[in-house]
Amino acid sequence: METRPAVPSAYNTISSNRSIGYSMPSAVADIIDNSISANAKNIDLIAPSLTDPVMFIVDDGCGMDQDELDIAMTFGGAINCQEDRPKNDLGRFGMGLKTASLSQCTKLEVISKKDGSFVGGCWDLAYIKKNDTWNYIVIPEAECRSKVKDTFLLNDEIASGTAVIWSHFDRLRESATNKFDEFSNQMSKTCKKLSLIFHRYLAGEEGINKIRITYNKNVLRPIDPFLTGEIAEVAKVKTIPLNNEVITVHCHKLPYPDKLTKEQLNRAQLEDGSTLLETQGFYVYRNKRLIDYGTWFGLASKKDKTKLSRIQIDIPNTLDSVWSLDIKKSRAIPPEKIREDLKQILENNAIKSKKTYTTRARKKDSGTYWVREVTPSNTIEYTINDSHPLIKDFRSKLTSEQQREFDFVLDNISKFFPFSKLELDQQEDKIIENERDEYQCNGLRENIELMVAYGYSNDDIFKTFPDLEEDVGKILLEMGRL
Repeated sequence: METRPAVPSAYNTISSNRSIGYSMPSAVADIIDNSISANAKNIDLIAPSLTDPVMFIVDDGCGMDQDELDIAMTFGGAINCQEDRPKNDLGRFGMGLKTASLSQCTKLEVISKKDGSFVGGCWDLAYIKKNDTWNYIVIPEAECRSKVKDTFLLNDEIASGTAVIWSHFDRLRESATNKFDEFSNQMSKTCKKLSLIFHRYLAGEEGINKIRITYNKNVLRPIDPFLTGEIAEVAKVKTIPLNNEVITVHCHKLPYPDKLTKEQLNRAQLEDGSTLLETQGFYVYRNKRLIDYGTWFGLASKKDKTKLSRIQIDIPNTLDSVWSLDIKKSRAIPPEKIREDLKQILENNAIKSKKTYTTRARKKDSGTYWVREVTPSNTIEYTINDSHPLIKDFRSKLTSEQQREFDFVLDNISKFFPFSKLELDQQEDKIIENERDEYQCNGLRENIELMVAYGYSNDDIFKTFPDLEEDVGKILLEMGRL
């Protein structure tokens, strides 16, 4: 069979790969994946305060010799990504180091230490454009040592490790008046994302090595979207077999927002200004590294009543292709074979989330000052209950003219209740003070004391609060009425 070479232009190919769609967080996460696969325990992100930003991503992993560096610097690597990848590897196509790095800057330098020796290489788009070559630039050992002089790699106690250096950032916002300020702003957002993406590695978990990530010496703390260990478990782990592998599914339900501390609620909102409504959904982990989250994959829509529901899915890297994992490792699509299983799990967990709200709703309505009615046109109407004993008693003491004015006021209060603002506050996870349990308890006591003062019997009081018999009984007992 006759063949002819069809070697692509190095500059055109690399330049086009820069636009795959990496964000700063996903690009940095891709480099950290390599560090974790190299068994690193410490990963330092270093950005010196310079006019022109430079980023160092340094780890204490196993390091590379010259042959290993050649493979790492090769686009596509040298292993079969479908068959030869170790089960604990966080890599994907052998493209991440180069493609992720060059998506953010035009110059990538890799310096690695192994057995006390340093090797280094560089991809520089300016050099590639001029020479259109697939050969990377070799960095001499003396220069390697000079470039990492401010990192722990020069420490004799560190036997091995790697530094990935990014420079010449050409894709920062053109409108930014100060390039480094814009870079710092992006890195602030990146650190929050890394704290979420690698939260299980940062916290430490059975089956994986705990890691420590710092940014300019500040230690990243895990952002656990499930508040693991701080709230009660909802259900046992479920398993779904697929292609001779096993997918594990763990259902979580957050408490009602007013049951969370401010710090817990901030973590549950992923510390980025999102709401619980936005962050509900599936959280897909590949080798315990977060890939995709905050989506129901079209199996359900996001609703306020299910915003406490979060479902953790763990998949192995052997199922990359069936989950359509993208090169950035930031998106996954569940295979058709298990979508029905996931839908059933979703619906069962959503019921638990809804129950939290319906229970709260019963408490809220139990005072019977408001009445919920279904109209003949099958719409819902909330009105003030003019049969409530206190309202009825107050009205009976008014003149006919005063009664008409009082009825007019009640009618307008019913009509102009700010339902839309209440719904918006709930969607934004605002704490509504008069919905808090302690607030309701105080309000209940005030109502009972007032009814006692008006001469109502215990039976009348119990009938007024039909869903709060236990609380009413406790208050009446404290008042010496029982």
